[in-house]
Amino acid sequence: MPNPVHVVDTTLRDGEQAPGLCFDAVQRQDIAAALVAAGVPELEIGMAANPAHTDSVRALLQAGLEARLTLWCRLDEGDVAQALASGCDSIHISVPSSDRHLRALGRDWAWVVDGLHRLLPGLRDRDRFISVGAQDASRAPLPRLQALAQLVSDLGGQRLRLADTVGLWTPEDCGRTVSCLRRCHPDLRLGFHGHNDLGLATANALAAIRQGVEDIDVTVLGLGERCGNVALEQLVTILHLQDGQACAVEPTHLPQLSALVAKASGRCIPPDRPIVGSDAFRHCAGIHIAGQLREPSAYEPFAPERVGRQRPPFALGIHSGQAAIRHVLTLLDVPGDPALVARLTQAVREQARHQAGRIDYRQVLELYHRIQT
Repeated sequence: MPNPVHVVDTTLRDGEQAPGLCFDAVQRQDIAAALVAAGVPELEIGMAANPAHTDSVRALLQAGLEARLTLWCRLDEGDVAQALASGCDSIHISVPSSDRHLRALGRDWAWVVDGLHRLLPGLRDRDRFISVGAQDASRAPLPRLQALAQLVSDLGGQRLRLADTVGLWTPEDCGRTVSCLRRCHPDLRLGFHGHNDLGLATANALAAIRQGVEDIDVTVLGLGERCGNVALEQLVTILHLQDGQACAVEPTHLPQLSALVAKASGRCIPPDRPIVGSDAFRHCAGIHIAGQLREPSAYEPFAPERVGRQRPPFALGIHSGQAAIRHVLTLLDVPGDPALVARLTQAVREQARHQAGRIDYRQVLELYHRIQT
């Protein structure tokens, strides 16, 4: 994985397309500032033709954010004109690449070719980064994607972004397509925009990176249409764990950033959410806790401090073992001989079964005193 990965966050565009989601202007400002503070180098801040974004986009472009700010456009002169008038740094033009999407728009491939011929040359001298997106690339014929890559390169585009619009790609299929395009067009930047309909968005992003994609679209918490997109916090953490893989985003910002977006979106972070969920580093099973107390890395892929987290207290319940109970008694600064620990462990298990949930440390102390008396 030799190439640095350029993270493109689209929380403020595709992320906001999640059902029922609408960030207000202040939330959009706060999210953008937090993303830039974390080191995200490019933000897709909205659609050029969306009137709901006009004031917010203008405010973001005037905020002096140290990141490339991109507006999403249809293959439409009006969209591109609005993007140019806004003063954005980068223009992304999305085009249908599969027969399904061409039919959905009532267009044919000649319309795409003609539209790019009309729009791209005029952008080449406007001091803008030019990105073209292949909608539904995962269901497009490979020769058409190859022709699109050649067209984008010939007309002065700087990036071709492959969109797995309905999340159907597998890592193998995604990798094969990217590998072919990379071999044929070594000088064209390639991007990947993955949806998570089959739960494979992050895996597909990694496959794309391994075959030469430089730019990966993400959203915080994987927000987006239907089942969402590649999750920023997951991709960044994986990249930092990979030897030799460069990524500018600082992983210690991920918990705070995720909490900010969760609050703005009105969505709770599931406790078992990778990286940022409350239970991501919490252990419960007796065997796990016993091993964890001897060797903290035994049942963790990495230390929580690497992503700005602290290891939470052990969870106590029906699977708790004596090692966990001894540890809790030490934290509570109360003595416990082996016989008492054994009895207390059984009492904790019975209490957890009775209340069908976790046992907190206050309850452990109450059970301890009950056994003592």
